[in-house]
Amino acid sequence: MARAVPSFFRSLWHLLAFAVILGGAFCRFLLSAKHRTQVGRSEWLQDTCRRIAAGIGLQIRASGPPISTGLLVANHLSYLDIIVLGSLHPCSFVSKVEVRSWPVIGWGAQAAGTLFVRRENRADIAAAAKGIRHLLEQGISVMVFPEGTSSGGSDVLPFYPGVFESVAGSTHAVTPAWLGYELHEGDPAEEICYWRDMTFVPHFFKLLGKKQIIAHVRIGQAMTASGDRKSLARETHARVVALAGEAGRPVVVNALAKNSVRDAVRN
Repeated sequence: MARAVPSFFRSLWHLLAFAVILGGAFCRFLLSAKHRTQVGRSEWLQDTCRRIAAGIGLQIRASGPPISTGLLVANHLSYLDIIVLGSLHPCSFVSKVEVRSWPVIGWGAQAAGTLFVRRENRADIAAAAKGIRHLLEQGISVMVFPEGTSSGGSDVLPFYPGVFESVAGSTHAVTPAWLGYELHEGDPAEEICYWRDMTFVPHFFKLLGKKQIIAHVRIGQAMTASGDRKSLARETHARVVALAGEAGRPVVVNALAKNSVRDAVRN
């Protein structure tokens, strides 16, 4: 019980810092005409993510080559992924449509120029692909999570090929990245990763009580998106799995997982 008290007050302090930083970010967004452009929005998002990371005690340790402009592809573990990856490079994100209705965060996502999509709706997927192409043609990087959902980090879920439709057969770069978390006390799979039937508010409040969260990002070499969407899904999945191994966090890709990848790329 004695350890729970400082954790509770740390949560309150980090929540206050988060609110102040986000409030300041919204003010900067509203007062600057620059943020009406998509480039300005991506730069605003990077600045905001860096400030939030510092305010809540999130350390980001990245390795690998600089991120290339184009499509950035990563595994998905938590809502923190946006802050981590957004702090590394000016970019736009593709997100499930439900995020748009989240209090405060939904407004921030819209301000950052996020593309919202209903993954079960083919028309939405086609519209998102068109939106991604439009951003890439402006020289703006787009971050996607092709797993379609988050996980506990023990494996990299199959990549669905829909998001690769936007770049398939083009000269745009596709950069793979692997993301993982470390806690000095606690289990990242249960306290950082946001998956299964977890509820956002209690999970977020508990996460803010952590003294230090370390995010590890390993960036891979960019490749040209010259293949079709299915081959791109397979290749980037294999590269992200390899990056996990290089980072000392090998994931298990058993026969069932391999079959799941084959099933996913049929869609």
